Amino acid sequence: MAKENGEYYIKVQCPDPQTGEKADFIAGFENGRETRVSPLFTTLADLYPWMKRNGFKSDETVSLPEGRTQFRPWRVVRA
Repeated sequence: MAKENGEYYIKVQCPDPQTGEKADFIAGFENGRETRVSPLFTTLADLYPWMKRNGFKSDETVSLPEGRTQFRPWRVVRA
């Protein structure tokens, strides 16, 4: 499974790293390269139910030292 620190990102109408086809999907990293984690979807309305069924959830806030947080748009994690 592709991951970097357990983080994954929703890609919206981006080229699939495997096929080049534009679609919505979840991507992660494996050996420093972006990899698709989910199937390809034509809309986010189709991607979100797949995420829920497969243990992914949106988590766009990252905790930093000294109680600070950072917003990372489209970030998802395993639920």
